[in-house]
Amino acid sequence: MLLQKVDELGTLSDAAKALRMSYRHAWGMIRRAEEVLGEPLLRFWKGGRSGGGGAQITKSGRKMLNEYLRLKRELSALVTRYWRDSSSRGIHGKEEPLQVSNLRQKE
Repeated sequence: MLLQKVDELGTLSDAAKALRMSYRHAWGMIRRAEEVLGEPLLRFWKGGRSGGGGAQITKSGRKMLNEYLRLKRELSALVTRYWRDSSSRGIHGKEEPLQVSNLRQKE
């Protein structure tokens, strides 16, 4: 995710390069998300002639990143469990559609 790369690398430009996207596209993604949320996700500062500018995730950006990572972990665990359970029941050959109801945690 773009916010994660900015956090790791310290600039939007370096994050965009690492994700193989243009700076303009990365900036557009951030700007659109900020417009929807109504809050800044990144704080920027300019460097001097020799560079030194950068970006830092705001509190709102950190919250969004953490929530994204949590959801990603949960979905991965659900899909893994679904395929493990369906494999043990031998239903792969039936090509049963993947549905949210099939992914719910067992009580």
